[in-house]
Amino acid sequence: MAAPPPAYDAPTAVPVAAPVAAPVAPIAHPVGGAPGQWSSGTFDCFNDMNTCLCGTFCTPCQEMQTKAFLEGRPMGALDYVLGIGMGILALYYVGWICEAWCNMENRKKIKERFNIVDPTGRSGMVPMDYVCSCCCVACVSCQHARELNIRGVNPTLPKNNAAPPVAAPMKQ
Repeated sequence: MAAPPPAYDAPTAVPVAAPVAAPVAPIAHPVGGAPGQWSSGTFDCFNDMNTCLCGTFCTPCQEMQTKAFLEGRPMGALDYVLGIGMGILALYYVGWICEAWCNMENRKKIKERFNIVDPTGRSGMVPMDYVCSCCCVACVSCQHARELNIRGVNPTLPKNNAAPPVAAPMKQ
């Protein structure tokens, strides 16, 4: 008679905790650091729909918000008034000049602050920056807003970069 097969113990299930998303630290590239590139392209507007919609329907306000964030402050009432004023003037083609100028100034500050160079390695404002700032105002404004969001330049967010609290599952 053959010996019975050895006893088989089924493995016990080990409880596994659900994965927790780690907080994303903003990318900081100070002036004088390694040269960098834009985090997104000029025409990547649809990557962030909130920014896209704001840049499409209220470009001057978005430009003033970018200006305020670059200055390290939240957007104030005067920024809204100036943004709305530029928008009204844009209806008469005068505001377009103001919008293009604001775009160029914001672009210059962002490129200096984050040491952004063009694909050929040139720093500072290059002819393509001027062309884009004048001819693609909304797209460039969206690119600036996305860049500041990606790099964590938003004074309205908490300074500690902590992950938002996660609600505990409800007991039934």
